Amino acid sequence: MVVRSGIHHLRYNDPAFRLLDILHLEIWWLTIMKTKLKVFRAMKNITQEELAKEIGVTRQTIIAIEKEDYNPSLELAFKIAIFFEVSIEDVFIYDNELSLQKVG
Repeated sequence: MVVRSGIHHLRYNDPAFRLLDILHLEIWWLTIMKTKLKVFRAMKNITQEELAKEIGVTRQTIIAIEKEDYNPSLELAFKIAIFFEVSIEDVFIYDNELSLQKVG
């Protein structure tokens, strides 16, 4: 038997276990990314809708990124950084301290 995250009755090859494992990784990823997208929008004085049109996504995508409910793909992160003429690291911050707490 595998003991992980308090799950004692599932084996690693069990599809339910794999789904829980994937969900755990997604939650871990979401907790370590921060964004300054709203700040950069304010500096350029543009709306969520205007930014969305410029980079080819919906306003809802911009809202989700700003609320840190969604991590953009690498391609989308590049589009955002290029639009604001900054590096990806200026807009999206990887919280190394928090990630170490999650891994350790």
